Amino acid sequence: MRRTTLLVALAGWITALAQGPVRGQMGGRGQVAAPDQTLVRQAAPVDPKKLCRIEGRTVNARTGEPVPRVSLSLLGAGQQGSGRSGRSDNDGRFLIENIPPGTYRLMGDRVGFLREGYGSRTPGGTGAPLNLSEGQHLKDVEFRLTPQGVIMGQVFDEEGDPLPRSSVAAYPVGAAAAVQGGAPGGMRGGGQAGQIAGSSAMSNDIGEYRIPGLTPGRYLVVATSLNIGPGRGMGGRGGDLSTQSAGEDQAPLPTYYPAATDSAAAIPVEIAPGQDVAGINITVRRGALHRIQGRAVGNPQDLPSVRLSLMPRGAGVPFMAGRGGAQAGQDGSFEIARVQPGSYFILAQRLGGRGGPGGGGIVGKTLVDVTTSDITGLLVPILDPIAVSGAVKLEGQTTAGLQRLMLGLTSADGLPVGTPAGRVEDTGAFKIDGVFPDRYYLSVSGLPEGSYIKSMKLANQEVIDKGLDLSSARTGIVLDVLLSTKGATLEGVVTLDDKPATGSYVAVLADPIRPERPFLNKFATADQDGRFTIRGLAPGDYKVYAFAGQQPELSRDPGLARPYERSAVKIAVEEGATERAELKAIKPEDAR
Repeated sequence: MRRTTLLVALAGWITALAQGPVRGQMGGRGQVAAPDQTLVRQAAPVDPKKLCRIEGRTVNARTGEPVPRVSLSLLGAGQQGSGRSGRSDNDGRFLIENIPPGTYRLMGDRVGFLREGYGSRTPGGTGAPLNLSEGQHLKDVEFRLTPQGVIMGQVFDEEGDPLPRSSVAAYPVGAAAAVQGGAPGGMRGGGQAGQIAGSSAMSNDIGEYRIPGLTPGRYLVVATSLNIGPGRGMGGRGGDLSTQSAGEDQAPLPTYYPAATDSAAAIPVEIAPGQDVAGINITVRRGALHRIQGRAVGNPQDLPSVRLSLMPRGAGVPFMAGRGGAQAGQDGSFEIARVQPGSYFILAQRLGGRGGPGGGGIVGKTLVDVTTSDITGLLVPILDPIAVSGAVKLEGQTTAGLQRLMLGLTSADGLPVGTPAGRVEDTGAFKIDGVFPDRYYLSVSGLPEGSYIKSMKLANQEVIDKGLDLSSARTGIVLDVLLSTKGATLEGVVTLDDKPATGSYVAVLADPIRPERPFLNKFATADQDGRFTIRGLAPGDYKVYAFAGQQPELSRDPGLARPYERSAVKIAVEEGATERAELKAIKPEDAR
């Protein structure tokens, strides 16, 4: 009977397919679309004479030799040509045809090489935009791929025995401040740490590790042993502090190559393109660890769903260090064990509760400094999250064009967790739920082309130059955002050695730097002719930098550009104006 039922259902499904296409989500409930309904709007056909071609060769950026069998992907934001792909032959030659005119990026993948974009001046970068006009045949494209770098070595304990199951990470020296900073120069927003950190690996049974996929540069290598010994958990409830005095709990500490527990004493490892650096052996140090004992204070019904965790604060704290945690007990009590000396935020998150969609939002935050002894009696107030609602308006216009706009709140303390956000509706209204009362900067994405944020009013008070201080808020608040479509435009060209600087990275940064207004800063990548256009600049003063290589970390910390200020071009823009600039690409040696 069951088999007969399945056959009948299958026959019905085949009949439905013959009658018409199926909705993308099965009609929401497995329903079949009517014959006159279609799943996808067919794009208007393009005149074959207007289609474009890209022809070239994939080569080793270090040796100039052909690289065979490279997988090539043509990517474009909303372009019909997205999804076009190709593969270079044994001589490295490739041809991609039937490309509608538009703006694209050409990406290449090959085992043993960094994934890279055509025209990138930074190994492993996303590359330069390719602007293809109708019927254009782009010939003699030389796609340079950079061989990956590798760091290899072994992890030992202080007795010289191998340490298996150790996590070893390499991250660029220049990214240390961006990752570790707890102030406005620090990490802002989740999901970036992996990009900054470079790469990582786990040591095998004899302590050996291998970290591939590294771009050229100088790296700090840090090992964190996961061998914490029997009976030594990373945190939990309760515990008898009387059985163990301060300093008696010894354990492996995160240790930098060759044997330093402080990043300032670490020896950087230099990686050239395609270089395998072996013998980077790390001796993991042991040290005193301490305990933090306290109580989360709030609604008793909520306390058992609260988890406390440690977040390193300030420069000099190894960001790879284990950030212990503990679940609060019925009375809110908690204990976090095995904490090395340092300055931390203790963050409380309500898991699966009211801390935002899906739970996990921050509901408590306290500073704590661990020095030479255990911490006891610490109180962490638990606060109910609030909602930030309001409206976005376009000056003198309707709200049309705001559907792609997303508003987010970024921690002013650089906390990379619990960043709430909300999408703007067609009417301009928005609501951001699960907001912990704290200090924030407004972040935006999807602004209408050419527009900028002109005003931000919190409870009818202008705060565009202050940021959002919600630390005293206990109920929902109203934020009104006014956009102007009369943003200024900056056009220009970047050259390097009197030639177009294809793929150079242009950064327009507020002068002086305004951490409370990160949306003032704009970025672009020069195309194959070294040209760029940046729209939507707010009226004011700026410094314009054109880097020979990609500098994505500037969007997180504009202060990293300060060593290059003498190479920057100062501009002042007025509302609706168009400025032009001729820039010289900045090389790493141009730092002050």
